[in-house]
Amino acid sequence: HMKKLIISATLGFAMLATVPSCSTTANNRAVKIESAVIPSVNIAMELWADRVRAGKATQSQVDTVKIAYENYYNAQLMLKAALERSIMLKTPASESEVLAANTSMQIAKQAVLNILEQFTK
Repeated sequence: HMKKLIISATLGFAMLATVPSCSTTANNRAVKIESAVIPSVNIAMELWADRVRAGKATQSQVDTVKIAYENYYNAQLMLKAALERSIMLKTPASESEVLAANTSMQIAKQAVLNILEQFTK
């Protein structure tokens, strides 16, 4: 039950991190969100690994989480690349790329956390 509580708290923290701030640029907001999201997903994945080691997950569940996590990881890489390009180019087009990559990363992150929450109920 404690792990379920921790995952629920992690989900809540991750959702709070997505609230935009009026006073920051898209790049700053994306960096702040990413820095809050990574630990929340990492904690949830550590708890998932504990569950798998304890034999409380099916192979199908393990495969589903693996695919969702790979999608999230790839979205993180795309956001990182977009941030780096935006910093180098300093153009509105690069900032819109950051916003799009950040949205993709948020969707992928939420998918991972939703799947983990579903499998730990």
